[in-house]
Amino acid sequence: MLVDPFIPATPRAQGAVRPPQALKPRRPARTLDGVPSPRPAPAFVHPRAPASRKPATPPAPAQPQRRPHQAAVKPRPAPKKQSRKRKVLGILGQIAFVSAAMALGFLVQSVIIGQAVVLIYGICAVIFRVASRITFLLALLSLGVVVISSVRSQTALASTFAVYVFLLLGVGTLTLARELRNEI
Repeated sequence: MLVDPFIPATPRAQGAVRPPQALKPRRPARTLDGVPSPRPAPAFVHPRAPASRKPATPPAPAQPQRRPHQAAVKPRPAPKKQSRKRKVLGILGQIAFVSAAMALGFLVQSVIIGQAVVLIYGICAVIFRVASRITFLLALLSLGVVVISSVRSQTALASTFAVYVFLLLGVGTLTLARELRNEI
């Protein structure tokens, strides 16, 4: 058997097993009367701090602990509320703009001009922070035009507005991503 010089030579270190009675809990020592003896007092008792005469101040409110990798974030100011009339006028103006673009698409029947109009709308939607639900609503209206023109056997018009639906859904996705990024 190898002996490690760094381990003290005790019976336990050499692999000896304790006897089973050593594993049992010890009973308190009893006096001659059979009554358990009281526990001895601790050797050292910490003195209490002297009471101060200052009135007790309430504790400071607990602030959440900031993790070292997190930067301090300032709360954003509440957004200014627009009047209801201004919101309605803005939504109606956007719908009128896209409706005029659709009318232009009806008159010209050129996919390139319609795509340019939707591209201009997409740029304006990102710059002026148009709500994504407006763009998705316009895509839904364009999809309705696709269905109606398909029923009337106007396949050229249906395919033109199908392209508009696709482009408006793309613009709506971009504006929705911008909205979600601002919320985070």
